[in-house]
Amino acid sequence: MRRISTLVLFVFAFTISLHAQKHMKRINAKLSSEQRATLAVKKMTLALDLNESQQNKLLPLFKNQINFRKEIAQTKASFRSNDKKPSSDDLFALQNKQLDQRISFRNALKNILSENQFNKFQKMSKMKMRRGKKRIQMAERTKRGRGFKQRGK
Repeated sequence: MRRISTLVLFVFAFTISLHAQKHMKRINAKLSSEQRATLAVKKMTLALDLNESQQNKLLPLFKNQINFRKEIAQTKASFRSNDKKPSSDDLFALQNKQLDQRISFRNALKNILSENQFNKFQKMSKMKMRRGKKRIQMAERTKRGRGFKQRGK
């Protein structure tokens, strides 16, 4: 009985969190790139205690980053819509372009932020990457049917 109640509680909690995530995706889909950039700058301001001039310098940087991500998403969608896999040269060019964008973004941040703020930003981004990797791993486990381990008797 205890196992059943624990399982029901787990399923209920999982359903609520899944619903909340879908709701946030719908909200983010409706925002323009200008609005997303403004929200990103405000979140960074709260996290890193940015001044007004830093905020003004970061806004166009985030707009460019958001537009670049949209461009990459459209490129990937065009690969999927053609029903053919991209060549290794296409994949290399795409990943190279993404890494170049990431490097230029980081260098621009380094010029705008103070050393202390930049170090804090790096720690935050590493934590975000770890959380993202964990989510991907959990999704892969559940796709393969290994989300839960059975207890042996």
